[in-house]
Amino acid sequence: MSKVPRWCAAILLWAMIYAQAACATKPSHKRSTFKKNHSFLSYFVNLKDWKIQDPTKITGGQFGILQEKKRNKLLLYRLNKTYLKPVPQKWKFAKTRVPKFHGNCYLISDFEGENQNRLGGHFNHFKKSPSNASTALKQGKDGRFAFSLNFKRAQKGFCGAWIHLFATKVTFWKRFYLDTKPFGYLSFWVRASKGNPKVRIKLSDVYWELKGDGLPVGMLHDFLPGKRLTHKWKRAIIPLKKLPKRLDKRRLVSLVFEVLKGQGQLDIKTLAICIKPTPMPPLPKPLPKAVQKRKLLKATWVWNTKQILKDKREEKRLMTFLLREKFNHVFLQIPEIKGKKRVTPDALVTFEAPLQKLIAKLNKHNIKVHALDGYKNYALPSWHKGVLDVIKAIVAYNKRSKPEQRFYGIHYDIEPYLLGGYWGPKQAWIQTNYLKIIEEITKLAHAAKPRMVSGVDIPFWFDALNPTTQQVPTLMYKNKRKPMHEHVIDLVDNIGIMDYRTTVYGADGILTHARSELHYAARAGKKVYIALETHDLPDEHLFFFKGYPKKGFPKKKEASYIFYMLPHSSTHREMVFLSFSQLPLWKTYIASRKISPDSLLYWTTNQKVFVPATKLSYARLGNTYFQRSLKRAHQALIKFPAFVGFALHHYQSLMDILPGYKNLPASKNTKPSQKPPSR
Repeated sequence: MSKVPRWCAAILLWAMIYAQAACATKPSHKRSTFKKNHSFLSYFVNLKDWKIQDPTKITGGQFGILQEKKRNKLLLYRLNKTYLKPVPQKWKFAKTRVPKFHGNCYLISDFEGENQNRLGGHFNHFKKSPSNASTALKQGKDGRFAFSLNFKRAQKGFCGAWIHLFATKVTFWKRFYLDTKPFGYLSFWVRASKGNPKVRIKLSDVYWELKGDGLPVGMLHDFLPGKRLTHKWKRAIIPLKKLPKRLDKRRLVSLVFEVLKGQGQLDIKTLAICIKPTPMPPLPKPLPKAVQKRKLLKATWVWNTKQILKDKREEKRLMTFLLREKFNHVFLQIPEIKGKKRVTPDALVTFEAPLQKLIAKLNKHNIKVHALDGYKNYALPSWHKGVLDVIKAIVAYNKRSKPEQRFYGIHYDIEPYLLGGYWGPKQAWIQTNYLKIIEEITKLAHAAKPRMVSGVDIPFWFDALNPTTQQVPTLMYKNKRKPMHEHVIDLVDNIGIMDYRTTVYGADGILTHARSELHYAARAGKKVYIALETHDLPDEHLFFFKGYPKKGFPKKKEASYIFYMLPHSSTHREMVFLSFSQLPLWKTYIASRKISPDSLLYWTTNQKVFVPATKLSYARLGNTYFQRSLKRAHQALIKFPAFVGFALHHYQSLMDILPGYKNLPASKNTKPSQKPPSR
C-alpha cells in the first residue's frame, strides 16, 4: 500500500461535517405533488424552504443517494447561498507551533483511558477487506493500559492504525500542527503481545495528508533494541533527522503503523517527542484492575406495540427477549387507532386494558416503561396542541391505573431536522419551536402525580461545526445563547444520543461524538443513554457541489457527475442526478419534452464520499463484533458520571443479531408497525 487510506486523511472539513449529519438521519421532507416523467434519479425541492428566490444564486449543496433494496433514492441535504472561494495550495496556510513542555520531552499520550491525546488528536484503525483491523485502549495482563491494534493482514487489502498529531475536531483554519523544530527524536514503547508482525512506520505532514498519503520512515523493528519486535516491552526511538526530506517536520499531522504481514496484536504506550535520546519517559508502572460498582441501565425501543397487544406470541417473544438480555427500560410506542395516521389521545382509552396488562408484566420484572412517540412535524407550532393532548392523556391513564400498570416516563423522538427547510434559513425557527414543545412535555410530565420522567432522542452532531461559519452553532432561547444539545439537556431529565457509529474510538467514533453531551449533562445533573443502531440501513453515496450554476449542457466532460435543476413552477424545482455517461439520454429527454436548454441550470462535481451501512449500524456486522464493540464502549464511557447505559435501537432488529431468537414462535408479520427512524 502506497497511500494512507482516504478515511485517515483530512478530507475537506465541511464535507466531513455534512457527511456526519447526513449519515445520522434520513431527511424526509414534505411529499411533492409533482410527478416525474423520466427514469433519472430526482428530487423535488420547494425553494421557499430555503428562502431562495433566484436559483442562479445557489453556490453549492449536498445530495445523497441511498442504495435501497428495490431502487436507489436521491435525497437533498443542503443548498448554500454563501460562496466559499477555494484556496490554492491550502497546505501552505497551515499554522504551526511547538507545544509547551518542560525538560527533555513532551508527552503526546500515555494511552491510559483517553481517546484524545494532548495535541487534540485521535487514533483509529484503517483496513480494506480481506485484511482486517481494530483499535482500542485496553489494560493488558501486566496491568498497563495501551493503545492496542488487533490485525489480520491478508495477501490482499491492507490494515493498520493512525494517530493524529493535531486537534482533529477543529477546523483547518484554527488548527495548529506539530512543529518538531526543537526536537530530535520520536519515542514510544511497543510490544507484539500476539503474533510476529511486520510493521512499517509512516509519517505525514499537511501537504501529504491533504493528498491522502504519507511517507515511509522505516520498519518498526529497525528502531528497536536488537532490531526485533517481541512480546516484551521495548522502547522505539526514531531520530527525526532520518525522516524523508520531502516531509515538513514543522507541520506533522499523523503517525501511521502499517501492517505488512502477520496476525496478532500490537500494543503502543507512552508516545513522546524529545530533544535528546536521554532521558526519555520510562515504561509506566502497572495499574490495578478497575472495579466498576455502578450498575448500568439497558433500554430498547419497541415500535410494534399494537401487534404485541393483539398477538400473545409476539408478547411472549418480547418478554423472552427482554428478560434473557436483561433489559430494564423500554421505550414503548403508544399504539395508533386504526385509520389515524398519528397517535391521538383516545388511543390511551381504546388500548387501556391491554396496555395495563402488558405494562404490569414488564413492571413485575423490574422493567420500567416509557411512553414513546415521535414525528418530525411535532416540532411545528400547529402540531403542539395535539402533542400536549396526548401527554395529558398519558397522565390521565396513569392516574386511572394501578401503580404496577403505570408508565414510568415519557420519551419523544421528534427529530426536527427531518423537516423541509431545517438546513436552510428556517433552522432557528424550527429549533425554537422544538425546544418549546419538549419544555411543555417536561412540565406536564413533572406535574403528573405520580411524577414522570421526561426524555428525548437527539443526534450526536448538534455540536458539529457549521461548515460556513466554522463555529459550533448556537441558539438564543429564554435569553440564553447555547449550543442546541445544551438547551435540550436543560429541558429534560434524560437524553438518548443517537450515536450511530460502529467504531468506538477515533475522531468519528462513539466516544468522540458523545463527549461534549456527557460533560454538559454531568454539570446539569442529567442522565445520558448512548443509543446504538442495529436496524439495517442502506449504503449511501454523498455528493458535494460548489460554485455558481451554468446553463444548458456541458460542452465537454467537466466532471463525473452532474446535478440539473429543472423548473416546474415559480417555487418548485426538480433536482436531477446524472453521471456524465447519461448526458446523451438526458439531452434526448429534454428535446422530447421541448424544454429550452437555457432554462436548465447545472452543477458538476467529482466529490463523492461513500458511507457504508456498516459505519452506522451493527446489522451486518454480526454478534461477535457487536459484543466486542459494546464492551469497548462500556469501558470507555463508564468514567463519565452522566452515562447511565445503552439504548439499543430496536428490539426486533437486535433479535436478528443475537443468537437464539430465530426459532421463537412469532406472528406472520413481525415488522414494526411504525417504521423506525433509520438515520
